[in-house]
Amino acid sequence: MARSAAAESSVRRPGTVLVTGAFGYVGSQLMMHLLSAPDFVTSRFIALDQHAPDRLPSWATAPRATVITGDLTDPVVLDDALAAEPDVVFHLAGVLGGVAEADYETARRVNVDGSLRLLERLRTQATNGRVARVVYASSIAVFGPPLPAVVDDDTHPVPVMTYGAQKLMIESVIEQFSAREWIDGLALGLPGIVAREDADDRQISAFLSAVFYAARDRRALTLPAQAVRMEELVDALDESFPGSRRLISYAPNADIEAQFASQPLLSAELAEGLGFERAVDLSALIAHAFE
Repeated sequence: MARSAAAESSVRRPGTVLVTGAFGYVGSQLMMHLLSAPDFVTSRFIALDQHAPDRLPSWATAPRATVITGDLTDPVVLDDALAAEPDVVFHLAGVLGGVAEADYETARRVNVDGSLRLLERLRTQATNGRVARVVYASSIAVFGPPLPAVVDDDTHPVPVMTYGAQKLMIESVIEQFSAREWIDGLALGLPGIVAREDADDRQISAFLSAVFYAARDRRALTLPAQAVRMEELVDALDESFPGSRRLISYAPNADIEAQFASQPLLSAELAEGLGFERAVDLSALIAHAFE
C-alpha cells in the first residue's frame, strides 16, 4: 500500500514519539534505544505507563522525555498523551498472557477498549493532515494449538487464549485503519520475552525468564584462561619482540613457586556459556596485553 506524503515525512523526521507501556521491560529498553538512535535525535518523547517504578530508569529524566502516568483508558490521560499529536506511536501497553486469562474484564478494558480508543484518536488526528506511524506490539499468542510444522506470515491465526484473541482483534483494526490511510500501522508478533527476574508468575511465558535467571544465581564466576608454561610465553614474546628473551633472567623464589609453579587444569563452563572467551593463541594474548 502506498503511504501518504504526510506519513513518509513523519517516519523520516518524527517530531513527537509516544510510547505506551514505557516502563515495561520492552518499553524501557525501547525508550533507551530511541533516545540515542540517529533517526530520533531531534524527537521529543512521551512515555506513558500506568505506574512509574520507585527507581526511575535513566532515560526517564532525559530532557527530551516527558513521563505521563495513568490509565490509558482514562480520557484525561489519553488527552495528555496525545496533546502534541505524535508522529510515531509505539503501543506496547497491555494486560498480558495468563493475567488476561484470569481477569477478562480488565484485559478487555485495556487490550481492546483502550487500544481502540487510542487508534480512534489517531484516526481523528489524521483528518488534520497528520498520519501517525503506529507500531503495535502483538504476540505469537494469535496462533493457537494445534500448530503447523512451520508458522509464517501466511499462517491463519486461530487463538485459543483471551490474550491472543484480543491481540488479533487489534491487528485487524491496524490493517483496516492503515488501508484507509488513517494511520500507517504495523503489528509485530513478539515471541516469548525474557524479562525481569520478578516477572509476574501469572504470565504464562514467565517460565522463560525463570529459566534464564535460574542459570544466573551464581554471581562469582571463574573466567576462562589459556594454560601455558613460562618458557612458552617467553618464546612467544621473543617472536613478537625479537631479542626480548635475553632481557629475561630466572632465579628461584619459594613464595612464587608455591603459588604459581604448578596449576591445575581450569574449567570455566559457566562463564564460557555466558559468552566469555579464552585466547586461542599466545600471539593474540600478547597483543591484547600490550593494547
